[in-house]
Amino acid sequence: MLKDPDGPVPPEGPGARRRPWSPFAALEDPPPAPPGLKEDQDLDSQVSSAGLGTILRPTEPKPRSYFQSVSVTKVTLPDGAVEERRTVQDSQGRRETTVTRRRGDQAFIATTKEDGQSRDYREEVVNMDDRELAQFAGAWQQHDELRAPGPSDSSSALGRLFRRWFSSW
Repeated sequence: MLKDPDGPVPPEGPGARRRPWSPFAALEDPPPAPPGLKEDQDLDSQVSSAGLGTILRPTEPKPRSYFQSVSVTKVTLPDGAVEERRTVQDSQGRRETTVTRRRGDQAFIATTKEDGQSRDYREEVVNMDDRELAQFAGAWQQHDELRAPGPSDSSSALGRLFRRWFSSW
């Protein structure tokens, strides 16, 4: 009897029957295994129920903790310009700060990424050429000068009050 090249060897013997090919043959249940092949004769006789716990000890999951803190500050100026400062910090010490200054359809976006060892700074300009960028930056500098001083500023009223209280000690 001939066989297909690289195909299976046809069954031998008088009672051997060949089943017709079916596309679903792989989905059918396999024929049952002989009873002697189902036993694990190596371990069944050597391991008692008390000793099985030492072999199959479950591994303890390692606790993992992760957090991410997001801070967003958005200031809208009287002329409609908007400054948004977004800082994202995670438990691995990585920090990303994005400052977006937007006026109309123009924007200047500065992103700083820090991971403890390195610092990456990137700027993006939207709808501006170099001349417009200089005007845009100049206008923002004027807004920064007009901004109210913070409590840590020594010229602020609160700073003078703290200096007066604590300088007498």
